[in-house]
Amino acid sequence: MEAGKPGWYDALNGLPALFGSSVVESFELLRLMKFILDSLYEFRNEKINLPIEVMKLLKEEQKVIDWYLSSSEEDKDYKYWSKMSDIRESYREEIKYGFVGEEIEISAQELVGFLELMLQN
Repeated sequence: MEAGKPGWYDALNGLPALFGSSVVESFELLRLMKFILDSLYEFRNEKINLPIEVMKLLKEEQKVIDWYLSSSEEDKDYKYWSKMSDIRESYREEIKYGFVGEEIEISAQELVGFLELMLQN
């Protein structure tokens, strides 16, 4: 959606352009997250190596989600969207020319906790 080629129905291009996805992409993301979670449940005791850039992204998103859940600000939805968008753009800029090559090992259980939190919010 963010590549400038929104869904098949031209009359609806405005809304996906504002939010970055359409219902189809949102459901596909949900399906993929559930697939990853099911795989992680199966290998809950395993260790996973993630690029340091990905771990940084996940930790920053975790902070924003925690802020959102504890916030009582009136415009917290907009601020959540804005902060997540900023994190995403920083991540894209950081990996524009590739990953550094260093990895961090985490447990599948730790990743499950984060993905479940994202799935709920």
